[in-house]
Amino acid sequence: MGEKGAVVTSPGVSSKRISFDLPRVAQLLESCVFAARKGHGIIPMLEAVSNGNIRRLLDLAKAILTSNHLDTQKILNYIESDGRYVVPDYEGVKTLLYGDYMHYDPLKSVFINLFDIRHSDPKEHFLRYIILRHLTRFFGDSENRGYVRVHSIRQYLAHLGYCRMDVDDALRYLHQMKCVRASVEADEWSDAIEQLRVTSLGRYHVNYLVATFQYIDAMVFDTPIIDDEYRSSLNERTDITTRVARTKRMLDYLDAAVGSVSDASVAANWQEVAKAARIEIAEVEAAIAR
Repeated sequence: MGEKGAVVTSPGVSSKRISFDLPRVAQLLESCVFAARKGHGIIPMLEAVSNGNIRRLLDLAKAILTSNHLDTQKILNYIESDGRYVVPDYEGVKTLLYGDYMHYDPLKSVFINLFDIRHSDPKEHFLRYIILRHLTRFFGDSENRGYVRVHSIRQYLAHLGYCRMDVDDALRYLHQMKCVRASVEADEWSDAIEQLRVTSLGRYHVNYLVATFQYIDAMVFDTPIIDDEYRSSLNERTDITTRVARTKRMLDYLDAAVGSVSDASVAANWQEVAKAARIEIAEVEAAIAR
């Protein structure tokens, strides 16, 4: 935190100082292929993140190709050698996570922090996740077109021990960030909203993003850690070995925190997410060792 009244900004990614050469820019754009990896290709990701808005999708594709997090020189080397470069989904996730900054900034990123909290209550780490997961269960309901009554959502979360104020704050935030939408389109949250449905962006968070190494790694220092032992063990170095160890430690912390949610199905579901994340982390470790 800066001094009172000071403006604190996130450090940007330093420019790669690539000259503006139109033929090479054209070559870059023509030769980049947005291809699939493990069934989660970059095109499905862009479709999900854009919530089906084609203009938004094109803007995000442009943001990926022009991001300072994308190694343009490496791409050009691949293109000159092989004639094309396959842009993997994880590079797209990274650029949309960080934008033009070194660290994750929830005010700048396309993606939200599912684990953020306002109070010193471990179960609050899972409030946004539980809401999106709950709504995802109804997404294929043709009778109600996936919409769930807000009153029903509040009742479900009250059963899990969440208070009305915290639930409404979470719903307001998810609506603002386009992770849920109202049955009657509304730009701002209001008490008049009676039904909600999860969007493709919201489903992408809970069905895929939450179990990735890059996402959990990005959330570590944006998430208030309320356990002193875990907090003190999260080293701020940026080398990949430290990041891997830190992300594993973050998963341990969340595993302990989920026990405060009074629903065994939530804990069981989280364990599946954590298992998938650890598998991906193991793949990263194996790549480091090669």
